[in-house]
Amino acid sequence: METLMPAWIGLGSNIGRGREQLGAAWLRLGELPGIRTVRISRPWHSSPVEMVSDNWFTNAVGCLEVCLSPEELLDALKAMETDFGRIRAGKGVGCQDRPLDLDLLYYGVEGAHIVDSCDLVVPHPLISRRLFVLLPLAEIEPLLVDPKTRRTVTEMGEELLKRETGQRLEVCDWKE
Repeated sequence: METLMPAWIGLGSNIGRGREQLGAAWLRLGELPGIRTVRISRPWHSSPVEMVSDNWFTNAVGCLEVCLSPEELLDALKAMETDFGRIRAGKGVGCQDRPLDLDLLYYGVEGAHIVDSCDLVVPHPLISRRLFVLLPLAEIEPLLVDPKTRRTVTEMGEELLKRETGQRLEVCDWKE
């Protein structure tokens, strides 16, 4: 029997019907070999962060159990983004609107696995600056400890809420 490792991913969309696309992506992830979906947060609407766009995002965070390496999981996430119509611009272009964005946030028992390569950094390097990740993550895994900061995701979210970041979020339901 293969060992299953927990992994947490961020899901986002700001083109098309966000909740519908995130829900469809979540279902399709559970059909992929080596991936089992465990739980997903409620969807959140959030203003664009670190990019210029008139389109708000729909975001969620999900917990998976995988028998894939972090690199194999990243490949599966990128392939799914492409299947949903994401086109990646060249390096140096910056963030763009997208129908689906899947980020590997944490990997391994208690999210403690660290990867730092040219293709993948885990934990995701921008987690501590993104309310649209921290709030849904704290909803499904409030006591998860970031292996680099040694703080829970709940503490990180509360700290970020106290700062004036300009990020605006509102929680919503899966039903449109």
